[in-house]
Amino acid sequence: MIIRQLNELKETGVDLASVSEWDTNEAYLASAQNVKALNVVNDAAERGVKLATDFVDVARSDEHFQNILHVEDDHKQNSNLRLKKK
Repeated sequence: MIIRQLNELKETGVDLASVSEWDTNEAYLASAQNVKALNVVNDAAERGVKLATDFVDVARSDEHFQNILHVEDDHKQNSNLRLKKK
């Protein structure tokens, strides 16, 4: 819908008109209203929050939390060994 409206807006010649004429152009005003009505979502940030929230919910069990700590500790030790070899 928006792409169709943008194409219609371009056909009116608004892109060639002076900026000072835009606020009197009906096609521009209608398109500006549509753009203002768009809901913008930061999808990547929302996914990150959801992933972190799910992880915290799962990690609340003591057994799972201990497993995570062991994995983290193993990772740190392996990382230190690789750094020392260089």
